[in-house]
Amino acid sequence: MTVPLPRRVDSTAPSRQLSYQLRNKASVLATLADEISGQWDKMDHQARNAVMRKVHLLALELGQFAERNGPSSGTTNAETASPWFDGLIFLTPREYEVLRSLSLGASTRRIGELFGISTSTVRSHVKSILAKLGVHSRVEAVSVLLTWDARNQQPA
Repeated sequence: MTVPLPRRVDSTAPSRQLSYQLRNKASVLATLADEISGQWDKMDHQARNAVMRKVHLLALELGQFAERNGPSSGTTNAETASPWFDGLIFLTPREYEVLRSLSLGASTRRIGELFGISTSTVRSHVKSILAKLGVHSRVEAVSVLLTWDARNQQPA
């Protein structure tokens, strides 16, 4: 008589689905932030505050959703996830604009001229961007942004 071995419970399907849901929500948030950054200068102060409250609320809900489902419930695939990408979500619209400008090759002085801010303010934004992304140089920060763009680019 043979004793059947216990079957291993395959939890990869639910965890993949959860991981997909988290990435999808994060992608929606990132797309929203991208759209906001394009319209930011056209908004009045009250509209900006309302939009930022909505973005922060969505980011909080996303974080709570991720915590509720545990750190080990999602898959971490090097092709789709990176700890640096998480930092992009926490950039302010201005920091995102500065990072986008850096990715286009703009100098500190040129970014200051574009946005009507001093070069020391630009350097302060860059310092904050580096800290949030957990990188050590502007080149690394731009690399994170461009890699994120390439991985999330829709096929034509």
